[in-house]
Amino acid sequence: MVESQKNSFEQNCIIAEYNSLRAEILAQDQRRSSRFVSTSATIFALFSLAFLVKSPELVAISIPLISAGWHDDHNCRKNVMRMGAYIYYFIESEHKGIRWEHVISSYTDRDPPEIKQKGTLIELLNDKKLKGRVISTFTYGYGSLATIAIASLVCTTYIFFAPELLVIWECFISNKSCYFSATLLLFRSILTALIFYISFWNLKKAFISGVYLHTETEKIRNNMKTKKEKYDQK
Repeated sequence: MVESQKNSFEQNCIIAEYNSLRAEILAQDQRRSSRFVSTSATIFALFSLAFLVKSPELVAISIPLISAGWHDDHNCRKNVMRMGAYIYYFIESEHKGIRWEHVISSYTDRDPPEIKQKGTLIELLNDKKLKGRVISTFTYGYGSLATIAIASLVCTTYIFFAPELLVIWECFISNKSCYFSATLLLFRSILTALIFYISFWNLKKAFISGVYLHTETEKIRNNMKTKKEKYDQK
């Protein structure tokens, strides 16, 4: 009787832990979606304002926001992967009636063994095996926002800075004074380039991380599997 009550208590604890982790995974996915929607709304508001006030700097400011959101999204997804791996190895492997993560993992894409993570962006872009993954990363989620932001920055810089540069050039060849306009344009150009340069490296890391997200999934699963094996040996 005591043994039966103990087993029943342990089973209830496991089910409670399982339900809690599954609820947290679903909540994390919901938060990711909400953050993406709010980030997208902020980005497009900045784009609209940039066109209204003719300021490419505002478009440049959107890039670090995208980068920060992208990194946060990856961290959130990795947390979900860790919880899923824990459920897979520590709960479902011990209780055959619970199969949620086993079913989901059977539909998850896995990296072929020959795919190894590249060190540079150029190497990654030249890898034919990852061509489809690179294209999908550019065109989905935060990658699509980054692509739109960079294209918008190039367009707004050309549309708004080119006429001012032409006016300054006309002043120069006609010997008119335009030091203030030239200085202001130079300052704005340097500011835009600086914002883009600083945020580009974080954006590049986020992009590479997005391409190799499946590789990270395998690492997390293997690490959790190793921990389970060590736990069983105690």
